[in-house]
Amino acid sequence: MSEHEKLEKNLNDIDAYFMEHYGSKDSAIHSYVAIFPQVWATTALGFGRFGGNSITTKSTIIVQDIADYLVVFFDGEFAYKIKNDEKAAEYIRNRRMPYVNDAEKLLTVIES
Repeated sequence: MSEHEKLEKNLNDIDAYFMEHYGSKDSAIHSYVAIFPQVWATTALGFGRFGGNSITTKSTIIVQDIADYLVVFFDGEFAYKIKNDEKAAEYIRNRRMPYVNDAEKLLTVIES
């Protein structure tokens, strides 16, 4: 699968998330705040599940919803929803979002 096809699949997964959780994919402003590659220590990405011991690079995608929260996806899978504040902006600028297990300590998490 090409990088373009992977990104398109991720964006389709994100649309499906908004349909399921908000009743409409239009609940996302669809101004993709950030899309960047992120390196993870395992194939479990940032989810803390069991995964293979292999350094893995996958897309992190952050979408702003209509309530001005930031919804974070790792490889198209929902990771968490956070407050759009300076702490979040710093992680986005550094292109390094925290693992799901660490997010509650480092960010203002609304949902995980």
